[in-house]
Amino acid sequence: MKSGTMKRTAGKSRLGHYLILALYTVAITMLHVQYYFTPPPTPPPPRLIYRRDKDASSKPTTFLLGIFTVLQDVSRRKLIRETMLLQRDLPDDSRQRVCSLQDYIATNSTKCQIIYTFVIGGNPQASPEWHADSYLPRTLDPNTMLKHEKDIIYLNIKENMNEGKTASWFDYASSQHPELDYIAKADSDALISIPQLISHINGRLPPGNEHPKVYGGFLNEYEACGGAGELCDKIRGKVYMSGQFYWLSQDLARYISQDKVRSRPFSKTHNEDTDLAFLILSYPEPIEFSICNNAKFWLHPLKKEEEWLEAYRKMSNDWYSTSISGWIGGLYDKKELASPVQSIVGKVIRSIKMPIFLD
Repeated sequence: MKSGTMKRTAGKSRLGHYLILALYTVAITMLHVQYYFTPPPTPPPPRLIYRRDKDASSKPTTFLLGIFTVLQDVSRRKLIRETMLLQRDLPDDSRQRVCSLQDYIATNSTKCQIIYTFVIGGNPQASPEWHADSYLPRTLDPNTMLKHEKDIIYLNIKENMNEGKTASWFDYASSQHPELDYIAKADSDALISIPQLISHINGRLPPGNEHPKVYGGFLNEYEACGGAGELCDKIRGKVYMSGQFYWLSQDLARYISQDKVRSRPFSKTHNEDTDLAFLILSYPEPIEFSICNNAKFWLHPLKKEEEWLEAYRKMSNDWYSTSISGWIGGLYDKKELASPVQSIVGKVIRSIKMPIFLD
């Protein structure tokens, strides 16, 4: 009697398991169908002023990328060169679009579009910020530096984070390379998708002489700051691009590099991104923001090498993704997805490619 009862119980248990498995399979199938046949939201097309006729100019929009680092951080620079700057993700015919500033100067390349350099404060005896009235050269001769790496600019300032290095970089870049359209500053723990950056440049950043006064990056304001404390109080009513990665058109970089602008009295926060934003927003004419909060193509912060490598691997596989913000950002992040269903949905979402404007 007991044996029969146990068999019936076991049978019901197996039936329940089969039912659960069947329901799970149906749910997965429905999710596949839903996400394969429901296209993602289409981002608004770039403004027409930003898309140039290919025949209008043989020179592409140029973007000078200054990656901030310190002298002793040799291993991080090596990591960046071997991943982010190696251009594995670009088509073969597009790999000449990225070069070091030093190679750009040596070859006068017209194909190079993203010109990068590492930026170091190279003079421990100098002030933390370069000014024209110091009558000193803006940079140091790299040949005088020990263990010189060829893709580094040594600013003639004392190394620092928030006391003038950023302003000195924009001053050097705008004065020595006025032919370049945009100048950027990036932290060394910010992993940038180079293909997405090229797409953003070609789709939304025209040459500086066509549409000047652009300030771009990840926008922050009083509420994002937390809405309390001395720093937040100082930025009340103002906005700024987060210091992890932001860029200026050439004309704005020249404007904030003037000593008469930098010497204006204003409430300093002693944070380079907010202090620089106060200078930028003092420009006497309207400026245009290039806000990437909902279409961010970089990850920050990635302090550890293993975090960087894992994020780079995922970014290389998914460089066409529409965004790395929100919960979809978790696909690129260091977090694992919570359930098998979410994992499958994530793979489906990542299979939906966004066109990248490399031309």
